[in-house]
Amino acid sequence: MKKVLVCIFLLFAVTGSFAQKNVVLENRRIKAVFDSRNGALVQFTDKENSWDVVHRKQLGQSFQMLVPIEGDAVPFEKEIRFNNIDGIDQKAPLITRSANSVSFTWKKLYSPANRKMLDISFTATATLSDEGLVFSGRVVNNSDFIVEYVAWPYLGEVALPDKQHDFFLDTKNYIKSLYPRFPSEHGYWGVEYPTSMAYLPNDSYIMMRNDRQGLVIHSTREVRQFVIGSFELAPGYEVASRNPDGDTIDGQDVRIIFKANRVFYAPKGSTSELDPVCFTFYSGSWCKGVDVVRNTPKAGTGWPDEMQTWRKISASDPRELVSQARDAIDNGVRVLLVSNWYKGGDELLAEARAGYGDAIAECRKFGVKVILETDFLRADFYSPQYKTQLRKLIVADPYGYYYNKLIMCPLCDRSQVLVADSYDRTFRELKADGAVCTDVPIRIKTIFCHDSRHGHGVPQYTAPAMVRTDEEFTARAKQADAAFKVGGNYLYDIQGDYFDFMVLPQLEKREALRYLNPGLAIVAPVDVRTARPDINTCVKNQYVICYGPLFRSNSLASYPNVVKYVAEVERFRTQWREYLWDSEMVGRDEVKVTGCTSYAVYRSKATGKRAVVLVNEATDRAISASVTFAGTGAATVSIASPENPAVKTVTGEFDIPMLSLVVAIEN
Repeated sequence: MKKVLVCIFLLFAVTGSFAQKNVVLENRRIKAVFDSRNGALVQFTDKENSWDVVHRKQLGQSFQMLVPIEGDAVPFEKEIRFNNIDGIDQKAPLITRSANSVSFTWKKLYSPANRKMLDISFTATATLSDEGLVFSGRVVNNSDFIVEYVAWPYLGEVALPDKQHDFFLDTKNYIKSLYPRFPSEHGYWGVEYPTSMAYLPNDSYIMMRNDRQGLVIHSTREVRQFVIGSFELAPGYEVASRNPDGDTIDGQDVRIIFKANRVFYAPKGSTSELDPVCFTFYSGSWCKGVDVVRNTPKAGTGWPDEMQTWRKISASDPRELVSQARDAIDNGVRVLLVSNWYKGGDELLAEARAGYGDAIAECRKFGVKVILETDFLRADFYSPQYKTQLRKLIVADPYGYYYNKLIMCPLCDRSQVLVADSYDRTFRELKADGAVCTDVPIRIKTIFCHDSRHGHGVPQYTAPAMVRTDEEFTARAKQADAAFKVGGNYLYDIQGDYFDFMVLPQLEKREALRYLNPGLAIVAPVDVRTARPDINTCVKNQYVICYGPLFRSNSLASYPNVVKYVAEVERFRTQWREYLWDSEMVGRDEVKVTGCTSYAVYRSKATGKRAVVLVNEATDRAISASVTFAGTGAATVSIASPENPAVKTVTGEFDIPMLSLVVAIEN
């Protein structure tokens, strides 16, 4: 009996000792286990799908911090740029626990590069909410060095749900393979492991998924902090661009690493808050993942919402603008999106070319609306004021050189004054129908500005100021003319709060952008060289059709077949407007489609009935497809196409001609 009691006591002691080494956050969907000795996330589980994202405890990681040993505090010859401080190598943190959260605090951090303790305090917090597991934190830097980024969380592995299905990195802007292929975006000389990246808030969300389930990583809608989501394949390839087959290579664990790198450049004496980043599991197709971050349906914004054809032109001569307006009317175009309408002036950033106001008034007489493209912070290199003042406002790199000699820093007060004076005055004089803000804050490495002469911290994230520039211009323009419409390239979701429409720089074929932004007018460019598939994509994704640059001549009359097909499609969309325009995209789990992979599903706002737009992208053959709507016993569907707009009822499979589309409507 005594032996039994002793065994029970020992078992209890061992179990209790193990439990003390771990901190567990758990609800009905998620289980997260942290090692209390170093804050490492050693288990991360989607309980509903039995997916252990992190399950090999030896691979658990807590945080990683880049703190280069450089600057005035060290001699030049002792500077060390690559100094990563890993959380698991630090002394045990102080732990603060509540019902649904845990915080790990390290008061000082050991720096491996110079083998010293640095006066940097880091508090890493994980909070379990109904939405998911939220990671936030705080960095207090009293060291002599700059904290450039903090990776929190740092997942030592992203285990696949299973190896029978492909695994992807998915955002609103692109999709990349993580398994069975893992192409590296960077040269082998620049990274330790093959690497793939995504960005918040630019990409709206970072999704890792297969076709049945996934994990969505998302942050705040406000543009405040730049987050690089990095995926690394360790220890590397056995065969180029392919994941290794086994679990180890030469004794090293094969794994995909994920880091949420918060880039903020914290100087000495600063306190930096890490914006919360949430990890949310979902079950089903990618649509279920996007549902986590899906934007509120956009309310009607007037004529940009209408089904009408646009054309993008460049017109430095106002007479050319009038000529293009006549050509537009003759070929079914009602809106001109115009670039090259201004030049840099002696005092203004944007000075309209002589006669442009009269030309716009003439276009209106024809019934053509004119939208002017603007690039607020692009300086004219050849303007008289470039050498005298604009050059001093250009976004600079850490060494005082310019990433691009034309992009002005939006954080600089002088830049903002120039924008307000130039564009407000110009648009008041021209009386155009609207404007498109084409500025993109992250282009050409202008993410951060390092020029202290601009009156901001060095370096500073430029995107929040760029967003503010667009928002303030929109407010002033609408105050002056309530009918004035403003659109943009919509780099960030929050811009939907004030922009009336989105203009895509290039056609996006995937449905994710439309699904993420219900009700938003999205203007998409059609390349006349690939016109038919581009036009079909516009129907599938509920885009406004916009002719892109022409090539043989500057008249649409030179492309009669393209103009004819656009006219057919617009008549077809008007006829079936209930399903092709006045409807909302829904998830693919609403239907079962065979024989066609390019399709989108919509639900009528009037009747609730569903329709599927199916596109045949093949250039050499017709395809046969079938559609079955979930929750209905109907064996038939009604189909129509631009070539045959009269509806007919079919049972089973139906044909879709090459480079064409069919709409299948629920009976």
